[in-house]
Amino acid sequence: MNYRQAWKFINDAYTGDNGFYDGGEIDKYTRETDDKIRNRREIAYYSNLFESKVNRYIGYLYKRPPLRNVSKNKLLEGFINNCNNKGDHLDVFMNQFTKFAKAKGVNILLIDNVAEIPGTFEEQLEKRAYPYIQQIKPENITNYKLDEFGNFEFVAFKDALDESTYQKKDTKNVIRYFDKTTWVIYDQSGEKILDNGEHDLGVCPVIYFSEKGEFESLGEFSKLAWLSKRHYNLHSEQDEQLRGNTFSILTINGSANSEIKLSTDNALFYEGQKAPSFIAPPSDPMAAYSEKIDKLEMLMDKIGYDITTSKSAESGISLDIKFQGLNSSLSAFARSVEIFEMKIFNIVKKYLGIETEVNIAYKKDFNLVDVHKELETLKMVDDIADIPTYRALKLKQIIKSDLQNVTDEEMAQIIAEIEDSQKEV
Repeated sequence: MNYRQAWKFINDAYTGDNGFYDGGEIDKYTRETDDKIRNRREIAYYSNLFESKVNRYIGYLYKRPPLRNVSKNKLLEGFINNCNNKGDHLDVFMNQFTKFAKAKGVNILLIDNVAEIPGTFEEQLEKRAYPYIQQIKPENITNYKLDEFGNFEFVAFKDALDESTYQKKDTKNVIRYFDKTTWVIYDQSGEKILDNGEHDLGVCPVIYFSEKGEFESLGEFSKLAWLSKRHYNLHSEQDEQLRGNTFSILTINGSANSEIKLSTDNALFYEGQKAPSFIAPPSDPMAAYSEKIDKLEMLMDKIGYDITTSKSAESGISLDIKFQGLNSSLSAFARSVEIFEMKIFNIVKKYLGIETEVNIAYKKDFNLVDVHKELETLKMVDDIADIPTYRALKLKQIIKSDLQNVTDEEMAQIIAEIEDSQKEV
């Protein structure tokens, strides 16, 4: 498999760019004319279910922000509050980074440093003269080598240098190279050196996140990109059926020499007792397309752990299994992101020459449940027997799942009120 092509295709499907924007991903029928496919591509609309499923999944991950303890180090606190030198908090950056990581299964990060470090600590803080991070699309990698531990020994990737001024736009395509001690900027051909220097970190400052642990791999949501293309095409084909084959056709009991213009916006005068009539094509082709689209969307829901859009009535056991799958996937993904973020801080600390202890904790116990179903279960048990202990434990489970965004103090107060209520009973 060509992973760079796959990552590029997934990126387009997730963002709705290129062929998903201009109709280039609409497949041509075997005997379709150039004019007809061109017209079909112009009116095609990409609904992008892929993006909504990835965003919903990552929304669970950051519903409660991760906890970071940097031992009150001012530089590391500054890095968290402005991690990319563009004013973005690390939570905001990682939210966007993990969306592409979940879509592709892989995403890449460069931890770079500013060119000049001021002489005093106060100036360094004031001028934000410390490391920053930059997302790199994995499809832009041109060359790389992994060491025995699976980290980049060296890596090169496509980038652009913007040296524009008010009077002139000047953007150059370049190749950037990093290894464990040096960095180089080449021209677009990769032959002429435009700039170079040393960082002496002892590790390559370009790191990758991989859902499966391997650089060249795809994630569990990646197949949604190909299903999104099929969904895009099915809707286009259905629209073609609607436009070309579902207009009723006027029939007239009379001479075949009459000239009649078939359209949807004209009227026909007639004489005599026999009125013109219409015949309509069968609805079977449209029904077949609708059924196929529904089945495809249900498959996408299943892959994307999207419980909210289920089109079929499911048993409680079936829904429980789906929630368990979602909880397990989120827990594993959160653990991987937590480990990845520690790698970021380790390299930032190397740039700064500090040994400050850093602790990061992502929420890994999600316990997402169907709140309405759990409330129904609680009511049914209450109707059968008065069991205060069960009622209290069940309420705690439901409330913890429903109120994901409250503070620990607020949750403790709610739990205490439940327990007090049980004691009164």
